[in-house]
Amino acid sequence: MPRMIIAVSPGGYPFSEAEKEKMVQLSKCDFMVDAAFMPVAKKLVEHGEQVLDYMLSAVLGDFSDFPMTHFYYGSEETLYAVAESYQRAYERYRAKYELHIGQGLCHCYATLPYFPESKRAFREIITYLTR
Repeated sequence: MPRMIIAVSPGGYPFSEAEKEKMVQLSKCDFMVDAAFMPVAKKLVEHGEQVLDYMLSAVLGDFSDFPMTHFYYGSEETLYAVAESYQRAYERYRAKYELHIGQGLCHCYATLPYFPESKRAFREIITYLTR
C-alpha cells in the first residue's frame, strides 16, 4: 500500500440517478469530459463481460486501512458529480482524506499548471509527495 494517494479528478460510472443528473448538468460546463461518455466507458470496462459494480465505480469499494488520500476536483467538471460519493465512502470506512475543490475550474486542473489556481494546486501536490 502506498503511503499516500493523490487522486486528480477520479471518476466512476454513476450509479445513482442524482449522480447521473449532476453529471449531465456539469457536462454543460466541462470542455474535457462529456457525461455522454460514461455509458461508453462502462461498456469499455465491461468488454462484453459481467463485472462487479466496484470495478465500474471505485466509490463502491472498501477503503479500510487506506492511506491518506487527497482528492482534487474542479467544480466545473463532469466527474465532480461523484466527489460526495467518495467522501461518504471514505467516511464509512474511516479512511483519512482531504477534498480539494478548484472553484470554477476544469477536469484535472491540478495537473495543468498554466494558470494561478492550477499552479497552486500543482505545487501543493509536489509538496505532499516530497514530504
